[in-house]
Amino acid sequence: MKWTVAAQIEQRRSARVDPTAGNLDDGPGGQPWIGWAAYLWTDGMNARSDGLTWTRADLEGDGTHPSQSGEQKVGAMLLDFFKHDAGTVSWFLANPPHTAARHRAALP
Repeated sequence: MKWTVAAQIEQRRSARVDPTAGNLDDGPGGQPWIGWAAYLWTDGMNARSDGLTWTRADLEGDGTHPSQSGEQKVGAMLLDFFKHDAGTVSWFLANPPHTAARHRAALP
């Protein structure tokens, strides 16, 4: 996915189509918009700059997959992202604002 996003960025910058990724233009004949969403990573209980932590209770017994409380955290972060990101509000919200605000959360 990282390389696909990088290829789309490069195509927009240079208009050159990556031979492996293909045409990633989101216009007619191209592919859908691709982008980054909410940043979910953190170092357990060591809070990020925005305060996000993952507690043991936020994970299933395998320590990887989110528990119900973790799923709620992920859902809330994704909902916030889609409701506020300039690249998503126009198609996510039924009545988007006239000018989309930049997403509030910065990467840690």
